Amino acid sequence: DRQLGKFYGNGVSGRYLNCRLENIDPRWLGPGQPGIEYNLTFFADDPYWYAESATSSNEAFTSSPHAWSHTNSGDVAVYPVITITTGATTSFANLTFTNLTTVKAWTFAGTIAAATSLVVDPSQFTIVNNGTSDPNSFTGTLLSQFVKGSNSLSIAGTIIGANGGTVNKNYRQRFYGPAFT
Repeated sequence: DRQLGKFYGNGVSGRYLNCRLENIDPRWLGPGQPGIEYNLTFFADDPYWYAESATSSNEAFTSSPHAWSHTNSGDVAVYPVITITTGATTSFANLTFTNLTTVKAWTFAGTIAAATSLVVDPSQFTIVNNGTSDPNSFTGTLLSQFVKGSNSLSIAGTIIGANGGTVNKNYRQRFYGPAFT
């Protein structure tokens, strides 16, 4: 069983490829030539290179509806983890998150209690409210993506309390290849 690993291309790009080792083919170089030559074969599970560092940004959410834009500087669309965190004395209910650029939306029909978070993670297909799985309160498309370039985003719902909260977007930019320096 080969383990999934990260291949870092030219070693200086700041990007990696998710892949797994498929085969190791050693070859002795022969008499008078000390050493062994290895042929390594890898299989990439997806065709994209990923930024080594995650992109993460917060947007204050103190009034509803709230709209803003976010730029995905990668080469292709990404599926961000969206974390909505309430303030110390604020709760949210019946939230709808929309990417107006792609016309994709999801709604969380439950309540996010004060000083807790809702985490929507498309890569894991999970909706977690205050540490507890809560898929029954979720409708819409879990696979909301940020396309390359500017994305117009909106969040709307009931804000109960005075100090609002934040919307965090977290993902790794995806690229068609390594960066060459």
